[in-house]
Amino acid sequence: MRLSPHFDSDEWRRPGDPPITAAAVRQLQALAVKYLEPLRSTFGPVIVSSGMRSIKHNAEVGGARSSYHLWLSGRRGVAADVVCRAARRAAGTSCSTT
Repeated sequence: MRLSPHFDSDEWRRPGDPPITAAAVRQLQALAVKYLEPLRSTFGPVIVSSGMRSIKHNAEVGGARSSYHLWLSGRRGVAADVVCRAARRAAGTSCSTT
């Protein structure tokens, strides 16, 4: 599902993860429009390196039990770890936001 002009909900999932809920999609749309699109406008293409996680994957990567990468019913908030390709090339590092 298209979240914004340059971001799709598939970027937040890994193969085998459960579907993203409608409530989470609305929050991801807000994240993409408010933060990721402006980031892309400034730095060029932005890659979502980690989005929504299953509980199992979150544990595998050492994520917090209440990580905003997890969709927990009734909680407002989502997360995305991103890499800005142009900023990484220019500075030899990456720009990221959560």
